Amino acid sequence: LTAFHRLLWVTCDEDEVPKSAMASGLVRTARWERDHDGVNFILLGISHRVPSASAAVSQMIRVCDHAFFSHELVPRNAEFRLEGSVLLTNRLFPATGINECIASSSRPRSKQVALEAVQHPVKLTSIGPHQPNGFHFVEDPQVDEPLLPDEVKIQI
Repeated sequence: LTAFHRLLWVTCDEDEVPKSAMASGLVRTARWERDHDGVNFILLGISHRVPSASAAVSQMIRVCDHAFFSHELVPRNAEFRLEGSVLLTNRLFPATGINECIASSSRPRSKQVALEAVQHPVKLTSIGPHQPNGFHFVEDPQVDEPLLPDEVKIQI
């Protein structure tokens, strides 16, 4: 804990195994004392109701990608809990970036569709900043509303 600057600390769920709270407390103390170093120690508690080890590993990779490589999405020293296949976080105030990170796994994956097969208005949007290949089209529910000064309408 004294040598790392980025760490994902994975433990069992504190509600199910109360002793694991001691390990989480140690990590919280270390990040508090090393805050001046700019450490990013992420806590992830995993419940026993996780569908499979591969599902847990997949979520761990996702958390690491968003926490350590997309700094805009997950703030430093965030805490998560994996319950079943749902990734939870605790916070008192809204955090759009975290919501986007969590919701990204529940959104349907993009699929390629021929342009002539699209029957409804669409708009171009991005997954997030600094995301390669992050642009995609989504249905535009605000098609009948006036455009903002920084928007353009293109009819194909």
